[in-house]
Amino acid sequence: MKKSILLIVTIGLLSFAAYSMFLRNDATKEVADNSLKEESTANSNDGTVVENSIVYTADEKSDVDYNIDYGLSPDFFLEVGPRLNTITKEELGKTTSFADFIAKEHAQSIVSYKTLDVILLDDTELTKTRVDGKGGNFSEEQLNFLKSFDYSTNILIWAEYTEKDQRTGLLQDNHWTPYLTIVPETQAEYKDGHEALLNYLTENTAEVSFELDKDKLKPGRIYFTITQDGKISNVKVNATCGFDSIDKLMINLIRFTSGKWESAKNAEGEKVNQDLVISFGRMGC
Repeated sequence: MKKSILLIVTIGLLSFAAYSMFLRNDATKEVADNSLKEESTANSNDGTVVENSIVYTADEKSDVDYNIDYGLSPDFFLEVGPRLNTITKEELGKTTSFADFIAKEHAQSIVSYKTLDVILLDDTELTKTRVDGKGGNFSEEQLNFLKSFDYSTNILIWAEYTEKDQRTGLLQDNHWTPYLTIVPETQAEYKDGHEALLNYLTENTAEVSFELDKDKLKPGRIYFTITQDGKISNVKVNATCGFDSIDKLMINLIRFTSGKWESAKNAEGEKVNQDLVISFGRMGC
């Protein structure tokens, strides 16, 4: 009888000890989980919450459930590439007239030119650095000006002219303004491809894009350079999207891709730097 009682007491004590250990482990796990959550999120002044210490690769993100199919808010635009329509330095060096920048049918409809100006841009803003001309052909000064531009330079070709309407035969004044970015003959490229880059950026901004006040969202732009060794440098905000936390998130995301790029090359196959732009937030110019 005494042995039976002793056995029951022993079993009871062991069960209580095991249960106490379970409670301690569970409490420790809860504290650790809360600490991780506090470390992985940060409240910004603009009211959004951004995961600023965890960056997911495409493979890792597949294990994270945001319940939104990893898509961006329809109000949030995202793209990466040269700032404007592109022309290579080699192509630019072969141009002699405005007709080289427009379709053949368009060029044939032009009767006379009033002005033909070449203007250096700061992003898309006109600067005072320009060479003006008349007629449809570039002057020698303008040709030398065009040849002087380096890669990633933004320029504007401004032409004003009189053309004949092909339907009515009537003459009308018009103008055409190609905004262009000069790019290397072989442009810098994300090693896993452009689609993979957009997927990576999308998957790391999808959740927060739905939390933004769309009425405060602006067209954001971040410039960055792909160096000759495929690294990221000179990352800077050219225009805020209206949310400082999102600007910082995009900067961190693009910096995380450093070393994952194939560098640009010139016509001789030599590696060169190239500036690219992340356009994000509200769609804009």
